[in-house]
Amino acid sequence: MTDEPDNPPDAPNSEAAGEETAPAADDSLGAAGEALAAGPVETSLARWLEKAAAQLSAALGKTLALSVKSAGAPDAQTLSTLAASSPIALKATAKRAKAEAALALFASEADALAAAKLTASEPAPEALDDAATAAFGDFARMLFSALSDVWLADGADGLTVDPAQPAKIELPGDDLPGEGATLAQVSVAPEGGGEFTLSLFFGGTLAATLSGPAEEDRAERIPETPNIDRILNISVPLVVEIARRRITLKEVIAFKPGTVIEFEKKSDDLLDLTVAKARIGKGEAVKVGESFGLRVLDVGSVRERIKSLSE
Repeated sequence: MTDEPDNPPDAPNSEAAGEETAPAADDSLGAAGEALAAGPVETSLARWLEKAAAQLSAALGKTLALSVKSAGAPDAQTLSTLAASSPIALKATAKRAKAEAALALFASEADALAAAKLTASEPAPEALDDAATAAFGDFARMLFSALSDVWLADGADGLTVDPAQPAKIELPGDDLPGEGATLAQVSVAPEGGGEFTLSLFFGGTLAATLSGPAEEDRAERIPETPNIDRILNISVPLVVEIARRRITLKEVIAFKPGTVIEFEKKSDDLLDLTVAKARIGKGEAVKVGESFGLRVLDVGSVRERIKSLSE
């Protein structure tokens, strides 16, 4: 019996042998996109969306699931194609201490309408008009708010997410640089059907913004409260503020039935939601049966709400 060699012979060089190398498989994010299997954003995205879905469902009063269909590092061509195929988008900025990262949510017309129907008042929008655009913006802001709460729960103390108004975003550009970014195709599946897909963009500095201690925020951290359950049943006044202005006592004395008081606030502006005189969010007036109600569209994180109530 002859001894086996310690090392197997080298594999033949396919290029030298004149064989063609199979091209790398492309994915839905373009030629330069790749399935991301590692990194703070990519490994955490599915978990973030699962937790955000629970909060979003509670806010909407409708059960829905969020999941990642694909994710990758977009190149300039991918971003240009995305901008051209998306009639609407909403941009936001995640800030923490001196770090910040760009975020954006893109949608085709059909997908934007599907998202708008989750927040719009009856009747459901059938075209991407101003009302449907505003309703899509409400959904996008609620999603970013839910993600913000997830990140805060993960330890990103002092993080804020500031959403803009829904609009057409031209890419590529300085607003949403592609270097180090992640672009994910996110499935939104409401209970009962009507699944749609949105494109969620995370700027390349998001991981740095979320991770590590934010020194400037340490003085603002809220101490842990082991017995917080003992105070959760305390009754507090909840107030929806329509508008506010200062007037003279002379004007007050002149009031009579039929007097019309003008405020600077526009009739379609969101209403302020306050608890114990602390403003914690904004919403729009809705009719609940024969009663007045408020649909909350923007609300601070749990940490921010607790802090505002303690000031």
